[in-house]
Amino acid sequence: ICKNVWFSILLTLVARGVLWPPGNEIWGMGDILFFLPRSVFGALVALPLLLFVKATQGGKKMLWLWGSLVLGLVSNYHPISGVGVMFAMLVSMFLFLVLADKSKLLPAFWLTVAAGLCFALGIGHFVWVFVQTSLHQQAVDPALFTSLVPERISGVFLNPFALYKGYFSAQWLILIFGPLIVSAWLYNRVPKPQQRILQLSGLFFIAMLVAPLFFYYAEVALRQLKIANLNVAFQLVRTSKYIVFGLYLMLAVAMAQLASKRWRAGIFPIGMLLCFGFIGSSFLGKSYPKKFPMFGFDFFRGQIPDALTKARYLPQTYQHLDSALAWISTNTPPDATFAGSSQIRGGAKRSVVFDYKGASMLIEENKSAFISWAKNNIVFEKLQKGQPRFDFYKRLGAEYVLTQEDSSNQEELVKTFYEWKLYKLKPLDN
Repeated sequence: ICKNVWFSILLTLVARGVLWPPGNEIWGMGDILFFLPRSVFGALVALPLLLFVKATQGGKKMLWLWGSLVLGLVSNYHPISGVGVMFAMLVSMFLFLVLADKSKLLPAFWLTVAAGLCFALGIGHFVWVFVQTSLHQQAVDPALFTSLVPERISGVFLNPFALYKGYFSAQWLILIFGPLIVSAWLYNRVPKPQQRILQLSGLFFIAMLVAPLFFYYAEVALRQLKIANLNVAFQLVRTSKYIVFGLYLMLAVAMAQLASKRWRAGIFPIGMLLCFGFIGSSFLGKSYPKKFPMFGFDFFRGQIPDALTKARYLPQTYQHLDSALAWISTNTPPDATFAGSSQIRGGAKRSVVFDYKGASMLIEENKSAFISWAKNNIVFEKLQKGQPRFDFYKRLGAEYVLTQEDSSNQEELVKTFYEWKLYKLKPLDN
């Protein structure tokens, strides 16, 4: 789209800038904290997007199918994201074929169906594993399960309109309307190939924005008609953050126009200065956040690693937790059971009998276990901190607790790691 080196680098820096979409979501790449499956998906999804962009240039309909297949393969890293993006792309593709390519409805429909099948082929491994897991799940009361989902899932994910409210902030309004206004102004000033890219970008932006409504009301309809008792819409509504794909494609067209022959005078140094200025703002925001608060946002400060500055992104309590997990890993039995942070699982490789974060995995994987967790969580939230909670952990089978709370001298304090305390629980009196 944009073949100017410096503007391409600038767009890459902008695209990897860390953003926090509504619903505690994340977009971008930064420190190790942000290295998540959805981040890997966000990086690799550029490959199918480029194929879709090439497909807009006419006479290359097979690229729609190749793009869908590659998107399916990439989606194995984060299937929820892949399904949401593919839904929006299928809608965009059909509308583009009909409105921009002037294709007849039936050929456009069958090409869209073929693209969907290619996506299904690419993501087939995940689908197979998911189906096999679902077939072996214990039957549960659908009404009870649905009523307990809010114990773990925020209301933002259960109501798309609550999610949309989060976009009414200064940073998101600028990010959304900036590219839209620039694209509208540029549309009649760019060559036909770039106009077609803007058309696809606009259609994808709209489809991705309304996708949460479709997922939500489709699930409600299926449940009310007693066709299927699904609980996946709360996951799929989170994919609204991928409106950024359409917006960044619009920015790419704008930068390509800015770097074109018509605008070339002085562009090379400007593009270079903007790139170095962006990196410089990241350094200032990370090293001197109080002096340069405007660069203190994660969008800027996440561009360079902490190792290059004296800054520390995470509070020291996380480093103390790392020390605790390392000690637990080498000084407790491998089959010991814990209560506390879900990070004990990954950081110390020990079983955690009760935590909050891991419960979301049970919603699709083990509904009966989720119901048990939700009922226990209702009890847990009513307990006072300290010994009442320790006794609660004992009843669930925990042998150790890693916490910042104090025991009333009934439990054995094994070791302290600054604010973190590791207790060995004494058996409950029968």
